[in-house]
Amino acid sequence: MNDKKVKMILSAITMTITILKTVVQHRNQVNKEKSR
Repeated sequence: MNDKKVKMILSAITMTITILKTVVQHRNQVNKEKSR
């Protein structure tokens, strides 16, 4: 594997993690509003 592929995979993983974190935070906010 060359550096370009590794960097592409790492950036894709980072993006996926960021999106997942945003979704989780959004869900937590919605759940808090529902429980009120």
